[in-house]
Amino acid sequence: MRTSAVLPVLGLGLAGCAGLALHPAPERYRCAGESLIELHPRGEDRELVWEGHRFTLRPVPAASGLRYEGEGLSWHEKGSQGLLSKNGETVLAECQRQPPVPPLPRVTGFPQVRP
Repeated sequence: MRTSAVLPVLGLGLAGCAGLALHPAPERYRCAGESLIELHPRGEDRELVWEGHRFTLRPVPAASGLRYEGEGLSWHEKGSQGLLSKNGETVLAECQRQPPVPPLPRVTGFPQVRP
């Protein structure tokens, strides 16, 4: 009997999560001069975060590596290196992909609740 009373409550709690969109972790780059760039995958597009501003970039053909453009910016990456241009001029060079941020440690030691 107790289980049937708990299940509807669990369902309500999980229903609120249904609208959340999960995105892969961003790629982080450290560039010459210590500037930081983040690239967030959004399907085929990338959301570039630079100096507190967000820019949507779309994939374009590249002779080698990957290239994204939009809103006056161009991001070109090859392997673990990247380059950011604004209106055709290089603004950040020697960008190096950073290791992913490690996941938070798993919390243990809580007592188990038994029915």
